[in-house]
Amino acid sequence: MILAVPVNQFLHQEPASNADIKAFAAAHGCPDSKTFFMLAKSTANSPVCTAKESDCKPTSKECCAANNPLYALLRGALPGRLDWNFAVFLVNKAGVPVSRL
Repeated sequence: MILAVPVNQFLHQEPASNADIKAFAAAHGCPDSKTFFMLAKSTANSPVCTAKESDCKPTSKECCAANNPLYALLRGALPGRLDWNFAVFLVNKAGVPVSRL
């Protein structure tokens, strides 16, 4: 399963809304399916997003705090700053992060 989390912290390369990001991914062969899920825009490094979960609307161009527990889990097990988009975390079937590429 692939979870994609758009982030605008890397040279502001993801300024679009959540809906626009999802449409772009679908148009380029990454539609939602049983193996690929597009989450709402978030932050990967400090400062951590503080937007309320209720603010995470498809039209929002702001980050969504609802995804931050995902990063807390991943970076708690495999610490370190994310330097760029397309960071990959491998998680085993039990949900334990085992590697970071």
